[in-house]
Amino acid sequence: MGQPFNPYAAPQATPQFVASPANGLPMDWQPGEVLKLAWDRFGRYWFVLGAGYLIDFVVTEVVSQAAPLFMKVSSNGEHATLVSTVVTLVSALAGMAIGAFFMVGLLRACLDAARGRPVQFATIFLGGDRFVPMMGLYFLGTLLMGLGFVLGIVPGIILALGWSFAPLYVVDANMGPIAAMRASWYATKGQKGKIFGFGLLSTGIAFLGLLACGVGVIPAASLAYVAWAAAFTRASGREPAMPDGPWR
Repeated sequence: MGQPFNPYAAPQATPQFVASPANGLPMDWQPGEVLKLAWDRFGRYWFVLGAGYLIDFVVTEVVSQAAPLFMKVSSNGEHATLVSTVVTLVSALAGMAIGAFFMVGLLRACLDAARGRPVQFATIFLGGDRFVPMMGLYFLGTLLMGLGFVLGIVPGIILALGWSFAPLYVVDANMGPIAAMRASWYATKGQKGKIFGFGLLSTGIAFLGLLACGVGVIPAASLAYVAWAAAFTRASGREPAMPDGPWR
C-alpha cells in the first residue's frame, strides 16, 4: 500500500517526466529540428545518399526524355506525330517504373540515415521487393492528385500534403498503395501546416544549392530526403529518429 496522504507534509518536488521514443506512438517533430537531425547524419553518408539521389534522378530523366527527343529530331512524315506521341508515352511509363525502383532503395537509405544506422551503397539497388506497390502508388497518387488540382490548387495541395508520407509507408511498413495513402492521411492530421513549412524550407535549401553553380542541388535534395524520412518516423511512431545523445 502507498503512503497515506498527509495534508501537512512538506511539499514534494514534482517528478520530471521525459518523453522517450516509443515504437508505434506518434511523436512531435518540427521542420527545423528534423533538418538539423538530417544534417548531423548526412555528413557521414553524403556520398551514398547523394549518389542515390543522382542515380534516381538522372536515370529517370534520361529514360523519360531521350527517346522523345530523338523522335522529334529524326522523325518525319504523316505518321510522325502519332509515333512521337506513342514513344513519349512509353518513355514516360518506363521512366516512372525506373524511378519507382530506385526510389525504394533511396528511401531505405534515407530511413537508415535518419535512424542513425549505417548506410550501404548497395541499398540503393535493393528496390525489387517493393517495386510493384511503389509503382502502383505512383499511378494512383498521380491520378488522384491530378484530379484534385483540376478541382483547384488548394484541394490539390491538401491531397499532396496528406499523402506525402505514403511512399515511406510503402517502403517501411510494407503497405500497398491504398493502405499507404490511408495511413499517410491519418498520420498527417493536424500536421499539414508543418509539412508545408518543411517543403518551403527544403525548397529554400535547394535554391541555395542551385546558387552554388548548381552542384549543391544534389546534396541539398538528399538532405531534404533524410529529413523527410526522419519526420515520417516521428509522425508514424515507427522507430522514431532521435538526435544523437541520451536516446543512443
